[in-house]
Amino acid sequence: MTYQEIVREKVNSFLTSQNYELVKEQWDKDGLQTMLCQWSNFETSETFQLNWDIRERWFDLGYFDRVDDLDYRQAQDLLILPMNALRFFRRRAYANRKADKLIEKIKEKLSTTTHIAYGG
Repeated sequence: MTYQEIVREKVNSFLTSQNYELVKEQWDKDGLQTMLCQWSNFETSETFQLNWDIRERWFDLGYFDRVDDLDYRQAQDLLILPMNALRFFRRRAYANRKADKLIEKIKEKLSTTTHIAYGG
């Protein structure tokens, strides 16, 4: 499993537990260079976005206060998280730690919104 797959699965698991739905998932043709995922909560009209770019070696976590007309370039940046692609031997543990940092930032954002109380 690649870094981006490990991180995507962990973030997806958390967000779906918070009533978010994966509404967009784009990978480049070989699935290794770029990834874009967006999760929306239609009750609260919020969307979280996760980008992966292997050339720059980072995850970019973004946020929208809407669920429609989501141009990935217009997301509010919450966290840019560098990844060391050379961490091959402990890939799963390293990716899980990075996913935990992304989830902590999501929890932080959820706790600051007035129309949802983070439930977990």
